[in-house]
Amino acid sequence: MRVLLIVAEDALRECILHCLRQEGFRIEVAFTGEQVLSQAQTLLPDLFLLEERLPDLSGLDLCRQLRSNPLTSHLPILIVSEKDDIRDRILGLEAGADDYLTWQSLETDEFVKRIRVALREVANIIHHEVKIVD
Repeated sequence: MRVLLIVAEDALRECILHCLRQEGFRIEVAFTGEQVLSQAQTLLPDLFLLEERLPDLSGLDLCRQLRSNPLTSHLPILIVSEKDDIRDRILGLEAGADDYLTWQSLETDEFVKRIRVALREVANIIHHEVKIVD
């Protein structure tokens, strides 16, 4: 499975890279929202994992743009943030994220399980759509 990782915080990015590589994920890294928007069209990752605060635009705005693009609208998006307020989590979900995780309380096993759940849900949707077409 290919994950497009967009995390500006160096320590967090390295931690996530290490964790996901150990689990067998292929990771592509982008450093800005603009890179994501251009790479998303060509890479078509299985999942986007993005930080809420990016250098050029907010993760919420990036999430909305990914959701509005027909090529990426169906792909899972997980937001990782330092903000642990319920209002921030709600805003992330309203922007179109499938999940909103706070990195202070991020536990490796739970983190990987949430990614796998998001991927499984998309696989189930695609499988269901294929059955309807048959």
